[in-house]
Formats: sequence, structure tokens, C-alpha cells
Amino acid sequence: MRFEIVFEQTGDTIPFVSLNDQILEFYVNYLTVQNLNSFELSSPQTALNMSEKIRALDNSIKQNNNWMEILLDRTVKPMLNLEYLNQDLLNQYHADWVNSQDIEYDIDAKRKQHRHTGLTEQIHDLFPDDIRYPKIGTILQHLGYSDAYDKINLDIHSIELMFNKLKYQVKNQNWVSVKNPFLHQGLSHNTSNLRLTFNHLGRSLYEKFLSQDNTLGCRDENTYHELLGFVELNLWRPESIDMSAEYIEWCKSHQRVPLGVNLNFGNIPNLDKHLADYRIVIYRNSLKNNSFSIHLT
Repeated sequence: MRFEIVFEQTGDTIPFVSLNDQILEFYVNYLTVQNLNSFELSSPQTALNMSEKIRALDNSIKQNNNWMEILLDRTVKPMLNLEYLNQDLLNQYHADWVNSQDIEYDIDAKRKQHRHTGLTEQIHDLFPDDIRYPKIGTILQHLGYSDAYDKINLDIHSIELMFNKLKYQVKNQNWVSVKNPFLHQGLSHNTSNLRLTFNHLGRSLYEKFLSQDNTLGCRDENTYHELLGFVELNLWRPESIDMSAEYIEWCKSHQRVPLGVNLNFGNIPNLDKHLADYRIVIYRNSLKNNSFSIHLT
């Protein structure tokens, strides 16, 4: 089964292929009948944080360009804000950042090129006469520029991560809950692009394992006994993840069927081809605080 999320006001859509048809259909129908099929960001601060992270990378690039042209004979081309959501561009920025630090710097040639002035003279004075070709990474450390250059890397990863595990909840509602008629069905350790968030009261069976409840004596287990009004949107690549041998053995020792930790609703087809487009959709609608509804197709 296919479905999509549709943002209010803009009508922007993101398509999905269902991973649990019956559960998803029951969940969406319940929300629709109750006039609750509208999800907003759990934290309004999310959109502001997105904008700040994009500006941070832009500022880091511009700041480092002040010395890059002298040391590397090139600068990094700043982009328009939305272009920073293009993963191909981020991947190239990252590769250039990594590889540039192993480039050898010719102290004498650079002094002549820049007429024995400014930064090239400062670098010359930092190294003894027997070191003529230090690596760029070493020079940055001596100049005290390493933290500023490392920030490019941190800012790249910060943008990549901001589309992972975006929390949404039913709009204008503190708590939405319906008993799960498919108890324990469809659970796995796999990751997906849209899933029901575990905000339940209690611990799942897997959390019992992690938290060393080795007698299962604490009666607070809740492995998706309810379907709640919280979902998680994720633009990372979905993965199939097997349960660990240790968890399976632990369950056997307690005569329990191993239960997964995720209740996945669906994945985005051809995500790699449209990643930048969907990032822009989410970013723009987040700035406008637009909610979305789930439409079965």
C-alpha cells in the first residue's frame, strides 16, 4: 500500500510505501474519524535550529576562505541557503575538508608568490629551516586555525543530522492514545522513514533487556500496547537490523518471544534521488509551522 504525508497550506507531499498495511490503515482511519489526522512539530524551536545550522556552515566557509586562498590557492564557493541541503554538495565539502589537510605546503614557493608578506611570512617563522613542506593540517595547528577549520566538518554533520528523527505529534493535543488491536505485530529493529514514536508509559521488552530487568519483576512493560499520537519522520537511509543474539537468548531464558523496538509505518521510494527536494519540503514547511496529515492512496 502507498500513502503520503500532505502539508497544509502548501500542499507539499512526500510519498511512502507502507511496511505495515493493517496497522497503518487502522491508525489513520482512527485519527481521521476523531478529526485528529494532523501532525505538527513537537518542538517549534526545530525550524529555528535548522536555519541556524545552515547559516553556521555558510559562515564557517566564508571565515575560512580568508586564509584558504593563500594556503591552498583556492576557496570554497559559498552557496544559497537551500543549496546547503544538497547531500552531493555536502559530501564534496566533506571530502575537500578531509583531503586538504594532507596537502603539502611549499614554504619557500609561497613566500615568493606572495612577496614575503603577511600570512606566508608568519608560516615561514613558525617552522625551522629543515622543514620546508609541512602539511596544511600541521600549519593550521601552529596558526591556531584548527578549531575554525574543524567547524566546517561539524557544521556539515549538523545539517545532515537535522533531518533524522524529526518528532511530530497530533496538533493541539497533549495526548492521543488508542488500544493497539495488533499487539506485537509488525515490530522489528529495522529503521524506516516514518514510524510511530515510542512515547509509551513503561518500558518495551527490549528496554527491559537493556536496563537489566533480569527477573522481569518490575511490572511496567509496555511494548506498543497503545498507538499514540506521536510519529517520527526520518530522511536517513532505512536499514534492516537483526535482533542481537544476546537479546534473543535473554528472551528465551524468560520464555518470551523477542519483540522489536520499532513500529515502522513506511519508507520513501527513491529517497536518494529526491533527498534534497524532501529536505527542502520539510524545511520550508517547518519555517511556516505547517502541520501534515497522512493520506492513504
